[in-house]
Amino acid sequence: MRSMVENSQQENLRREQEAREEARRREQEAREEIKRRERAFEQREYDLPHQTHVEMENRFLHEKLAAAEKEKEKELFALCEKQKQEQLVAEKLLELEK
Repeated sequence: MRSMVENSQQENLRREQEAREEARRREQEAREEIKRRERAFEQREYDLPHQTHVEMENRFLHEKLAAAEKEKEKELFALCEKQKQEQLVAEKLLELEK
């Protein structure tokens, strides 16, 4: 009888130990999940302003590129006009030489 009581007490202790270990494991998993969610939230907090900054920078660079292309186009047009004028002057000089 005494051994049955001891076995029952040992079984109860074992079950209590298992229950404590299971509770600790769940608590640890919950902490890890909280940390994971906090990191994900922090990443989202970083990503949104960073993405906005990148989009603004891209827009600025696009506008700067468009302005540079427009300026280059103006310079090219001016060069063509200058070449046409030089060609006309050269033709007039040739006519005067004849």
